[in-house]
Amino acid sequence: MIIDEYRLWIKSLPCILTGLRPVDPHHCYPGGATAKRNHDEWLVPLHRTQHTDDICNRNRKKFREAAKEYFAQWLKTLSPSKGKKIEEQLNGTKR
Repeated sequence: MIIDEYRLWIKSLPCILTGLRPVDPHHCYPGGATAKRNHDEWLVPLHRTQHTDDICNRNRKKFREAAKEYFAQWLKTLSPSKGKKIEEQLNGTKR
């Protein structure tokens, strides 16, 4: 899936909270906590020491807003044809 490239891009960024590296991609939960993993569109970079349930719960709104911005920034780096493929993939999945 093309979104694999997005996951790698997120891993290249500094932590959204501390600015430290290395980071792990953290899936935000737009509709609240859920047992299902969210689409990779909802990722933020978190330093490994920050990737805890408590920190994620306290920062959920900030993470959701940042995830939208990260994804929009990444889409701007792509060619129009690649961007279209990603849009098609997203339209075929629940967001």
